[in-house]
Amino acid sequence: MEGACLYALKSACSCLVSQAASSAAKEIALQGGVKDDAMFLAEELEEMNKFLADVGRDEADVLVEQGGYVEDMAFVKKIQDMACDIEDCLRDLAPHRERPSMWRLPLESLAARHTVAAELKDLVSQVDRVSQRRERYRLARERALRKPTTPGPAEEEARPVVPEIDWKVDVGELIARADESLMVISVWLMKDRVSERAISLVGEVYDAAMDFQCRAWVTATHPIGLTEFLRALARQFLGNDPATSQGALGVLTDTETMGAEQLMAVVARHLEERRYLVVVEGVCTRPEWDWIKLIFPDDRNGSRIMVTSRRADVARHCAEGSSRSFNLERVPDGDARLYVSSDKGATTGRGFSEVIKVEPYSEFVGRNEEVQELTRWISLNKSECASLSVYGASGIGKSTLVRNVYNSTELLRMFQRRAWIAMVHPFNKEEFLRDTISQFKAYRVQESKSGIKNKSSDDLVTEVCQLMGDGRSLLVVDGLSAEEEWDQVKSCLWPEFGTSSGSCTAIVTTVSAAVARHCSENRSSLMYKLSPLNRAAAHQLFYQKVFRRDRLIELCKPMVDHANLIIKKCDGNLRAINIISGLLATKTRTSTEWEELLNRFDSELKDNPDLGVTNAAAKLTYDDLPSHMKYLVQYLSVFPRSYNIMLRRFANAWLAETYRRKTRGDNAEFEDIFDALVMRSMVHPLKRAEITSGRINGCHVDDVFRQHLFSEEKSRGFINILDEHMVNNNLAISQIRHLVVTSGWTRDDDQFKRLDLSCARSLTVLGKWSSCFISPSMKLLRVLDLEETEGLVEHHDLEHIGEFRHLKYLGLRNTGIAHLPKSLGKLHGLEELDIRGTYIAKLPSTFIHLTSLRRLHGGTMAACNSQQEFDSEMTGDCPGLLKNAVSSAFCMCLLCLCQRHKPYGVRVPKKIGELKSLLTMGTIDAAGSRTIMKEVQKLAQLRKLGVMGITKLNSKHLCSTLEHLHHLRSLMVHSDDSLGRLDTVTSPPHCLETLKLYGNLGTLPRWTKTLHSLLKLCLRSTLLDGDAVQIIGRLPKLIMLRLLAKSLVVEEIAFPSGAFPKLELLQLDQLENLMSLSTQGRALPNLEILQVYRCSFLSEDSLRLFHDLPRIKMVLMDGTLVQRQPDQVFDPFDIPSKGRPDERFRWWRQAALVLNAQRRFRYTRDVKNEDEKERIRQRIRGQADIIRAAYRFKEAGKADRSEIEE
Repeated sequence: MEGACLYALKSACSCLVSQAASSAAKEIALQGGVKDDAMFLAEELEEMNKFLADVGRDEADVLVEQGGYVEDMAFVKKIQDMACDIEDCLRDLAPHRERPSMWRLPLESLAARHTVAAELKDLVSQVDRVSQRRERYRLARERALRKPTTPGPAEEEARPVVPEIDWKVDVGELIARADESLMVISVWLMKDRVSERAISLVGEVYDAAMDFQCRAWVTATHPIGLTEFLRALARQFLGNDPATSQGALGVLTDTETMGAEQLMAVVARHLEERRYLVVVEGVCTRPEWDWIKLIFPDDRNGSRIMVTSRRADVARHCAEGSSRSFNLERVPDGDARLYVSSDKGATTGRGFSEVIKVEPYSEFVGRNEEVQELTRWISLNKSECASLSVYGASGIGKSTLVRNVYNSTELLRMFQRRAWIAMVHPFNKEEFLRDTISQFKAYRVQESKSGIKNKSSDDLVTEVCQLMGDGRSLLVVDGLSAEEEWDQVKSCLWPEFGTSSGSCTAIVTTVSAAVARHCSENRSSLMYKLSPLNRAAAHQLFYQKVFRRDRLIELCKPMVDHANLIIKKCDGNLRAINIISGLLATKTRTSTEWEELLNRFDSELKDNPDLGVTNAAAKLTYDDLPSHMKYLVQYLSVFPRSYNIMLRRFANAWLAETYRRKTRGDNAEFEDIFDALVMRSMVHPLKRAEITSGRINGCHVDDVFRQHLFSEEKSRGFINILDEHMVNNNLAISQIRHLVVTSGWTRDDDQFKRLDLSCARSLTVLGKWSSCFISPSMKLLRVLDLEETEGLVEHHDLEHIGEFRHLKYLGLRNTGIAHLPKSLGKLHGLEELDIRGTYIAKLPSTFIHLTSLRRLHGGTMAACNSQQEFDSEMTGDCPGLLKNAVSSAFCMCLLCLCQRHKPYGVRVPKKIGELKSLLTMGTIDAAGSRTIMKEVQKLAQLRKLGVMGITKLNSKHLCSTLEHLHHLRSLMVHSDDSLGRLDTVTSPPHCLETLKLYGNLGTLPRWTKTLHSLLKLCLRSTLLDGDAVQIIGRLPKLIMLRLLAKSLVVEEIAFPSGAFPKLELLQLDQLENLMSLSTQGRALPNLEILQVYRCSFLSEDSLRLFHDLPRIKMVLMDGTLVQRQPDQVFDPFDIPSKGRPDERFRWWRQAALVLNAQRRFRYTRDVKNEDEKERIRQRIRGQADIIRAAYRFKEAGKADRSEIEE
């Protein structure tokens, strides 16, 4: 019995050992082949990416569901999903490949490696199954990108018109063309000797042209004689006339005896109302032709004149200065060239063509009269409360028209404050009021906007009324849809309790005539119906958009016909024309492409008659997009209608795409994609309110495409959106790759946890934050965008952020978070960290492990906001006396210790110089440290640097750092001490485009004059003298200059002639000593905006002279527009010579007495003015003493703090 038990135990142990050995062998085999599998999949991924890129370049053909296209698209989708899975698996494998062999790994790591290895094997088997049909890749590519291959004539296309085009022209066809205008065809005989072949060809054409009622061939004599030239014409006209041909000899005798007047009468009688062909041979000079052409009338009956000349300039002059030349059929190249006077006169060997002159692109084409009429109505209507309604069909151009009027110079000078509100449905009263107030205060930099969020609805209404009470206001409400919405808007602007709330002109755009009538209170004089574009304007807009880079374009007749049909179907709808022409602009300029698009457009309108031309064009354009561009448009559409999306946020979404990413840091492809979306009118670029040197900072999706995206269920396949429309059944979605949580979605943690986020690449949160959004299953996350998320305060929610090892972008801008966890250092692939506008003052020590980091954004937006934030947060509920006291720098130093404020800069750990990939770093707090500046010096590749905390201790190292950063494009330096040592920099970064200096300089650094690439300059607390303006004025490319508080200590700024040749924006803020501004000669030739704030001694009269500058658009003083001239009043001293009653004489006597009284007290007034100036100087000195005391107090506090720490 014991032996049996022992045998059974030995057998069991032997079986377990055998199974363990087998399992170990399988595991070794499994993980031993990982390297080969990974290499195989990487190569396969590269081939898949090429295939998807090729298909994506012309995916419109694939989307036409006919023939085998549906099958091809299913195959493309399968390849795309497989490419995503392969890349995910390879990324999961990357961390494990850097570790030692599996025998030295812990069990949990071994399990992870086993999972990855098994997934690799599974993917290899999938690829093997597909590889059996590898030929399908090639066939699918050919079918997806196939072009017409049927044999036939060369395809007709549109060509830019340039003199060098060597097209052959048949002169016979040219003469026979159905063109009623008088056509002059001039032949330039290029050889020194007369080209016999060219003359012979002209003769053959002349002999064959029997359809003309009058024909003549005349040789121009030198010098030309009037009588002989007319006699030659008359002789041939009479000889070829059937009525006189019988007596030809008599006709010749009669013409020999005729005088000049008789010959002129004969020629005029034959040319009158007859179709004639005249050849004038051998014209030598321009005056000869100017004299000859007076003889021939243009009765628009298809007459022709052919001229030959040996001089090119004369031949061109005969053809009305045409710069277009052609070769002649049956004439050797280089013997002769042809010029045609009519723009429609040229033909090619493939058929007739039409030349179209393309004007520069403008959306306002054909609306000049409407703009003037609307502007005139607004300027004449000066009542306190008025509302004008602009209505018309959707897409007809209402917003475009009103936008043009809104930005016109006339209205800028007429209204003190303006606001443009894009209606959001449903209507939100608080958001409407906040948006209105922020735009009304757009030019008042001294007023903080941070307090608007916390105000109640009644307080917001009161503030709006107060703002409107100070001058005229203009409000545009774009996209009103219901009468109830206008009632709510009206209650915000003109509440029942306040009839004297101020003067406000409101312009409403709507598609409903009933809504327009309700807004205008049934007054037809306040309603403006916008009509469709007329035919000429529609054609002009179409060709401007399609050929916006050309000035002359030649279209073959089929393309002209296709264009006319497309424009006719658009029916004058501006938006439809813009969309369809933008799509055509991305296509090949061939008649086949245009015909195909016309057929698809026509089919879309027939299949969906209720869709309308605008929506049909939008659907056509969206379907034409490649899949990766659909993803980006879908991403943009999730933001609210009135939300301006910054391009940096748009670019971050591009990071999350899979197979489209190029090498790291290459933005060229993204810029091309953005330009393509703009060309298709899907995305509208926006600029900031001020000058941005032509750079686009933001964008928004067109409303038509926004509606189309939310109506199309298939578009949600690219991005999964959690919004108010999402129902519970739709939450069980597999393979979510891009997730957006909108502010309208109810924060339900249980519903969110049911989502499968294992394949998620990007997460964007709008609105309120919830801790459940950070899910441990998001192992493949690349983009985490939490910008402006409300409620993200504690760092505990981000404690496990280090588990997202594939993260490339982390956006925390304008959130309430104050700390970052140490696990941040595990994100070795992180490329961008945005913590600007947060309360984060110090980065964790593990930050130096982010070796792939390229951009670090930290600190607050600008150091100049400190006083504004302090005033709004600390003095909101204080009595008036305390408010005035707190505004002083001394009290600010006392109270800032108890204030939780956003730091101006972020303290970075030591060894920051190890991050060799950094291109942007700002704003960091050096805080008197020498080590930090030494480390920054190692970052030779930096393009943008912002640093504060510069003192005498580290200013030397700052100068040394600047000498090593040769690639620097943007520099911001802030110091509470002195920046005078900057003058010692011997080799500054000469490629600087932006320079901001905040601190005491005394004199401008000598190397400033060498910054020939500088575009923007901002100075604050630099205490410079007037010579600095002379130096800055010589910078050749400067377009933006901001001179902030204490930047200049001068009483007068005189801009010399020729200074600031490129300057577009000039801002002067809190220059307390400044009393006058003046310009000399041609100074500031390109200035568009002048902004002056808190300059107590400057008057509006001293700013009116800037209205004489050639390109000035806006002159602002403390947020109020300065008019060109004040309202004219009656001058009693303007005395006519006679014809006035006695009452006017008594008026003049009183005026004379007043004038004498003014003269007697003039000297007393001057003395009083001197006393007033002295009191002002004493007040300035007193303020300076207070400021110096505050700085001493602050330094003493720092010293005490350092002693306590020691």
